[in-house]
Amino acid sequence: MTGTPSTETIDEAVRLATRAPSVHNTQPWQWRYAAGTMDLFADQTRRLALEDPQGRSLFISCGAALDHFVVAMRARGWGSWVRRFPDPQIPSLLASIRFQEKPATERSIRWAEAI
Repeated sequence: MTGTPSTETIDEAVRLATRAPSVHNTQPWQWRYAAGTMDLFADQTRRLALEDPQGRSLFISCGAALDHFVVAMRARGWGSWVRRFPDPQIPSLLASIRFQEKPATERSIRWAEAI
C-alpha cells in the first residue's frame, strides 16, 4: 500500500536532504515530485569536470542526499520504497521513491534531528 505525503512533508524532507554533504558543496541533485513519486536526478551541470571527471563524487553526494531524504520521511511517518536507476533511458534519474504510511519511531526522529 502506497500513500501520498503532504506537500509540507515533502518540502521538509527535501530541506533536510539538501543538508547532505556534497562535493565542494555543489549540491548536484534535482528533486521532482509528481503523482505521489519523488524522483532524484543527478544535475550534471554541477559536476566538477576537473576534480570529478567520472562523476563519482557527484553520485556519492546524491546518495547522501537520498539517504537524508529517506531518514527525514521516516521521521515524518512515511516509509520509502526506493528504486535505484529506474529507467536506463534516463541516466540522470538516480532514484524514484514511493511512500507508505509507517509510524515514526523515536529512533527515526532522533536520526532526522541529527541531520
